[in-house]
Amino acid sequence: MLRVGLADATQILKLTDEAVVDNLRVRYEADEIHTFVGSMLLILNPYRLLPIYDSLEKYRDVRLARAQPHVFAMAEEAYLCLRRDGVSQSLVISGESGAGKTESTKLLVRYVAFRARAAAGAPASALSESLVRSNPSLEAFGNASTTRNANSSRFAKFTRLHVGADGGLQRAVVVTYLLERSRVTLHAHGERNFHIFYLLLHAAAQPGSPWPAALELPAAAAPADFFYLRPAPLAGAGSGRSPPPPAVGAAGRSADAGPTDLATTLAVLHAAGVSAADASAVIAVVAAILHLGQAAFAPAAGGSDGAALCGGGATVDAARKLLGLADLRPLLLERRLSVPGADELVIQLTPQQCAGARDALSRALYELCFAFLVRAINRGLGGLVDDAPFIGLLDVFGFENFGTNSFEQLCINYANERLQQLLVERLFKAELKLYTVEGVPVPGGAAAASFADNLGCVEMFSASPSGIFRLLDSQCISPQATDAKFICSVNMTHSTSPFLRPPGARGVASSDTFIVKHYAGEVTYSGAGFVLKNADSLDSHCALALGNSSVPFVKALIEFGQQLAAGAAKAGKHGARRAGGLGLSGGSASASSLGRRFIGELDTLVKALSAGGCHFVRCVAPSGSGGIAGAALRSFDAGAVARQLRADGTFDAVRMLKHGYPVRVPFAQLHARFLPLLASASPQVEQLEPSQFGELLAAVVGVKPADCALGSTRIFLRGAAAIAFDELRAKDTAEVLPILTAKMAEWEAKRRAAKQLAPRLLGWHVRVLFQKKRRSAVALQARARGMHSRVRAMELQRARQAERLAVRRTEKAQAAAAAATTARARRRSTVDPQQERVASAALGELAEYVRAQQGGAIDFDRITEAGSQPSTRTATPRAPDGLAFGRAREAAVRQTLANRDYAMLENEMRTLVARQRAEDAAAQAGLTPRSHTNAYLTAEQRARAALSELDDDDDALIQRHALLRPPTSWIAAKAGSLELIVLEEGSALPVYRRMLKREEISRLRFVFDEWDMDHDGTVSLSEFFVVMQLLAGKASKTRTMHASSVEDMFNVADVNGDGYLDFSEFVLFSFGELTRSAGSKASSLVLHTSAAARLIGGGVGKTQPGAKPVPAAKALTPAKHAPPSKPAPGVATAKVQVASGGGFLSRK
Repeated sequence: MLRVGLADATQILKLTDEAVVDNLRVRYEADEIHTFVGSMLLILNPYRLLPIYDSLEKYRDVRLARAQPHVFAMAEEAYLCLRRDGVSQSLVISGESGAGKTESTKLLVRYVAFRARAAAGAPASALSESLVRSNPSLEAFGNASTTRNANSSRFAKFTRLHVGADGGLQRAVVVTYLLERSRVTLHAHGERNFHIFYLLLHAAAQPGSPWPAALELPAAAAPADFFYLRPAPLAGAGSGRSPPPPAVGAAGRSADAGPTDLATTLAVLHAAGVSAADASAVIAVVAAILHLGQAAFAPAAGGSDGAALCGGGATVDAARKLLGLADLRPLLLERRLSVPGADELVIQLTPQQCAGARDALSRALYELCFAFLVRAINRGLGGLVDDAPFIGLLDVFGFENFGTNSFEQLCINYANERLQQLLVERLFKAELKLYTVEGVPVPGGAAAASFADNLGCVEMFSASPSGIFRLLDSQCISPQATDAKFICSVNMTHSTSPFLRPPGARGVASSDTFIVKHYAGEVTYSGAGFVLKNADSLDSHCALALGNSSVPFVKALIEFGQQLAAGAAKAGKHGARRAGGLGLSGGSASASSLGRRFIGELDTLVKALSAGGCHFVRCVAPSGSGGIAGAALRSFDAGAVARQLRADGTFDAVRMLKHGYPVRVPFAQLHARFLPLLASASPQVEQLEPSQFGELLAAVVGVKPADCALGSTRIFLRGAAAIAFDELRAKDTAEVLPILTAKMAEWEAKRRAAKQLAPRLLGWHVRVLFQKKRRSAVALQARARGMHSRVRAMELQRARQAERLAVRRTEKAQAAAAAATTARARRRSTVDPQQERVASAALGELAEYVRAQQGGAIDFDRITEAGSQPSTRTATPRAPDGLAFGRAREAAVRQTLANRDYAMLENEMRTLVARQRAEDAAAQAGLTPRSHTNAYLTAEQRARAALSELDDDDDALIQRHALLRPPTSWIAAKAGSLELIVLEEGSALPVYRRMLKREEISRLRFVFDEWDMDHDGTVSLSEFFVVMQLLAGKASKTRTMHASSVEDMFNVADVNGDGYLDFSEFVLFSFGELTRSAGSKASSLVLHTSAAARLIGGGVGKTQPGAKPVPAAKALTPAKHAPPSKPAPGVATAKVQVASGGGFLSRK
């Protein structure tokens, strides 16, 4: 199914600029070129004729809210509003050049003519036919081909269609503004002159045509043969004019630009009310203008100051004959000044001034012909009386921005600024003001009420005394006026205006151009010709000569222009121009300037538009390239469409109209019309105020509160409510009465039912509320009971766990006692006590000897000799029987050491010596460490140790283990790194983790081996004590560590509490100290660096003095620890020397 988008852009749910453009694109691709924006219509130029303009009847009597978007729906809405309110309605068609404004205006005229005939019940009248044919006739003389549009309107037109009381069309009036008269003598490269010139040449080139003989035109004349039909040269291309662009169609126009030959144009003029004689005379003047353009001037012979005709004399004579003048040369070569009290002064003109006089005469003649045709068409359309209300159709020239923009573009763009300001005032400012006065909140809030206001730009153009047009007039009356002075005055006067870009910001000299920031974009205006074009008027002597013409039409033409210039004729009020508006001199230079006249005309137009209802039609060029390029492309450029919609305020209008109330009905109007109808059904309504009656009527019709808002003097409606209310107002009284009677009866029945149902509804509401509260209370009670049960279950579980722990302690104590008893009994039964004592004493004496010798191999001969000689030591170990260790005991020792490896025995002796020294140092300090299981630990001692452990706190059940494991990252594992973690019993995640590099592990392993004096893979408390004393001595020679501090430090480092530090616990201790809570064996991970840990790694971490431990829950990773560096030289050696007592165990 083909997707066609939304017919109204205000119905888009997620309203954004991109969504609006996308909706237009979808509709355009489906050939749906019309889209509503509330009450405004958008039309995308299809660049081709679509079969959607044949059915006019289906839009008849259909209100805009129910109609599909179409240009005929807008015309029907204006017509119905005029018939209902009796107030004039205007349709403003605007858009860029080439967007389709002219074609849309034709369709609107066509529908209004049809609607008026249908309302009056009359067949097609001559007025309707003349109205339809007036557009092509004006196009022939007022339209031209530009770079953007092959049929661009070069004037503004306001068509007033007066509608009588019966709905029929009574008369029509066409008012024109600002014909681009400069195009007659000069047009840009790539553009063409007015269509009528090409139509005339095309007709003269036809075989057997009477025009060449009658108008003295060459039989095979081409547009390139005439100076005025050749475009201006490009910049840097020399002074000569280039040939015109290739012709499009038979007459050098597009195929759909109106009549394609002169005969059709004359027929259209005749149908529009212009007589055949007048039409032929107008064509003769057009031919005379072509002949005038052929006149060329050169300096006069003999070095005089004057000028003379060079060539083209025949063309000047042809123009003289067509204009009925005795001599045309003095009008082109001289200027005559009449000074009171003196003779007439004759001034010879230079060649350049002669060309200017020639062009001024040509422009004035063409503009007079155009104005004459407009007056003739108005007479054929019923006269100039405007007593009846009308439907106005404004077809204004589109916003223009060319490579070179001059005075014409300035006037055209200023007109578009005024119309944009009218839209802002009617659609935005008036809306906000009405909401404020009526006390209704602005729909949509501040976001919907924001809009771009171009009032400052309008005032910059026309404000007195410093507006741009005012500055131009002041230059025109100056004796030495130049375009450069005008541009400089504009840039200096409006340098602080936000709508004028400063000259320095664009790198262009201020005397050349000025840039205006219009609502549609920035436009650069070239100052060349501004003063001349603004003061363009026909010399009084030329007007006098033309007034004495032998051609009646020319003479009548000048008289018509003088009447309009003086403002005496009644036709001057509604004709094409106001006083001085046709290039005839009259009054002061500033009063008759073209800019001043144009401002006055726009003021009159805006007042006419503001006096009644106003409907807006926006034409959009979807390709962004105008009609010529767009016809070939037929593409949709989203960026170009968004630029046009943003510039003309469509996006702002969509936001406001989406939330607004399009229908506003005064309470007084409702009260006056519907009170008599409702009073019969309900007499008490007569006592209501108008505002109360309006609210009652809204309730009767069934308006929802969300679709209406009550102001102080009127009711605001939107959506379906607006449609229903509007249809109710539009119907006749006889038709409305039964509807209102039925609605009133229905409303009264609902009101009585509401009184009866109110108590029951209140009771039902109370019951529902009570049940809801009861269900909530039951749910809360259930949750509370569940919570209490869970707490009680946890308490019972803890109690059972404590009981099981006590049983386990008892069983373990009993097992330990039984094991000790069994061991004693077995030993006593199998071992000779005397032999055991002898072996033990022998090993003790051997260990004492090895310790005294500090290394070396075991020499039993020396042992024997030492045993036979008297000992010099004060504390020589003795055997239990009191005998010295001598040769007599050698046999017992050898038997004890039988089947032993002497190298292993030497290592065992070294381990025994290191352990014995560490234990001696610890014993002297009063430490009683838990030692490894060895031959000297009896079973009774083990049992007592187990019982002491069982007597500890319950926190012993919470075990932690420090582990070194391969990392989960394969990159780190490949590099040889290991991850240090601390696991807590009952927890799946580590409570501490740190990644260690291979170099860090190697350095720590080296230090750990030095700490492990007996090389059993663990560090005992005794070994820990010796190292701590060494570290304290290196820090201060007079300082020693207290035994209790060392023991506390060791207990903290012993994470799993087994009495020894393995390598993982040593690494953890090296990076951070684990502090144990008071009275608990479980270590709480509180990380801070101790002095010993810093010395271990040679500065592993730094701790500020007085720093408090940070719980592990808040700092699980040692983020502030630096990676361990290599131990300082000599640290490891010093540890070994202390531990071994000499070089026996030294590695260096």
